[in-house]
Amino acid sequence: MECPSENKQFLSVFFSNLKEAVKEKFEDEEFDPTGIICDEASCNWQAMQEIFRRDLVERSKSCDFHYNQSINRTKGKITTGDDDKEIFKTLATDLMEAITSPQYEKTKDALQMFIGTNENLTFLNNWLTWWNKRRAHWCYAFRPDHFAPGANLAEEERIEVGLQQVPNCSCPFKTKNPSKICMHIVFALLRYFDVDENSMLLHQLAYTKSEFNKLKNSLVEIRTNNESLEQSWILSRKEKLPGKIPNCSGCKAKSIMPGDLHIYVKGKIVLKNNIQKDVTFRFCPDSKCLKNILTWSNLKPFTCAFVDF
Repeated sequence: MECPSENKQFLSVFFSNLKEAVKEKFEDEEFDPTGIICDEASCNWQAMQEIFRRDLVERSKSCDFHYNQSINRTKGKITTGDDDKEIFKTLATDLMEAITSPQYEKTKDALQMFIGTNENLTFLNNWLTWWNKRRAHWCYAFRPDHFAPGANLAEEERIEVGLQQVPNCSCPFKTKNPSKICMHIVFALLRYFDVDENSMLLHQLAYTKSEFNKLKNSLVEIRTNNESLEQSWILSRKEKLPGKIPNCSGCKAKSIMPGDLHIYVKGKIVLKNNIQKDVTFRFCPDSKCLKNILTWSNLKPFTCAFVDF
């Protein structure tokens, strides 16, 4: 489309002309597309909302290309080293590819933890805040997809997925809907069996023997939180240090102020491509917080703390 500038006025003209052209061509007075894919510029969404029904806007998406383009542009602004550039790119990509909302939140926590490791990375908070507000447009866990398997996005303490010729899952959704695929099975196929996101295996209720054997042979190495060095959890008063006041790594809500009683442990943010970043994790002295270990870390489960006053 050629126009003087890309703004709501000209995009409204474009969508209006498109709507009328389709009506005339197909003699369809109720032109109601499944959705529209565009970039994240606000003028696109404002124009769509003006010309079409609101539910079309809710069904539309931003394209992966522009999100990845933003990642690469922002990555180029990082001055703290190539490792930090790769950590940011990996976490930002995983944010988009999150299958469930809990997975999205855990990845966002890891990205925020990474940003907090160096004051020269704090400018990334603005990037994260901007995209987080629009997550329904671009994140797989939130944006609508009318051809996706049924999802159970409820947070569960433990979900067991059995990958066999007829896959099963212990989640309530799969139990009540045995003829549908739950997102836990899809996530397992994508994450641990390296299945392509366009593969029909993601939509099958069962596999042939040859398909299942191929799946078994494609199982990727699974990283667990137990792969860590000796770690000491220390109960201490928070010392006064320069820089941003840290939040609890467990609840993410409480700020740990100088003089506060807290538990800290030195560990690493560990990504799937084995890039690592040294981090001091700080927790409220609360059992609920201490149980909430960040997924993208090498921390072992908390057992006891040494006292240091």
